[in-house]
Parts: sequence; structure tokens; C-alpha cells
Amino acid sequence: REVAENGKSVYILEQEIKDESGEICAITTGRYQARAHGR
Repeated sequence: REVAENGKSVYILEQEIKDESGEICAITTGRYQARAHGR
């Protein structure tokens, strides 16, 4: 919806990396932007 209204939208993807015992050993964060095409 935001892309349709503004032509772009920012979203953040976070992921936890866990070891074999299930303990979190790293967290990664990515910031992405979706853009409308053909406007």
C-alpha cells in the first residue's frame, strides 16, 4: 500500500542466528527499500 501511495517503502528485516543448542550467537539487520516501477 505504501509503495502504491508514495512510490517507495522502507522495510527492515532482522534475523537471529542460533547455534545448535538454540542460543542466539548473532543478529543481523538489513534495511531495504521497495520501489514502484512504471510510474
